[in-house]
Amino acid sequence: EYYIENMKSLGDLQSIEVDITHPNIRKLGLDYIEINDLKTNDSYRFNINRILDSKNPKMIAKAEPISRSIKNTTSTKMSHNRLSLPNIPSTISAKKNFDQLTMDIPQGAKPSINNNFIVSIKTGDSSLMGTDSKVQLQLYGDKGISEKMNLNKSETNSKNLFEKDNYDTFSLNIPDI
Repeated sequence: EYYIENMKSLGDLQSIEVDITHPNIRKLGLDYIEINDLKTNDSYRFNINRILDSKNPKMIAKAEPISRSIKNTTSTKMSHNRLSLPNIPSTISAKKNFDQLTMDIPQGAKPSINNNFIVSIKTGDSSLMGTDSKVQLQLYGDKGISEKMNLNKSETNSKNLFEKDNYDTFSLNIPDI
């Protein structure tokens, strides 16, 4: 899970930049990236359908909103807390995140509004797909741009991220300031 402090609301997502720049980069073939805004229940799909490599390590993809009627509603079920505590996906036990849940909240703290996202990335299935290199994600919205976030802790795949024909899912918690 990623927590970014002092981040403005991104609003409606318009595009995404994928950057796999790394000294030991080889290739990463991506089919698509899906992002679910857990606050608004809006989903966006960014079709990549290409191989990123050392010659072309970056790309920007335009958002394609996903109709609510075809979305998988179970992928966005989250238990929400009132005071900026980390949100825990229903597929993860509270015991695993107990240290995050018992954070001290300053007395008189005001409830904050969070923008919670689930990012799902599908790596391509043809030969030589996948990478062991660092992968970053940056979100572009109508109100601003997020910081670059390293995608290194998947909720669905704990060991080998971005391997051939795998899905990796990441939770992002971007507070509204």
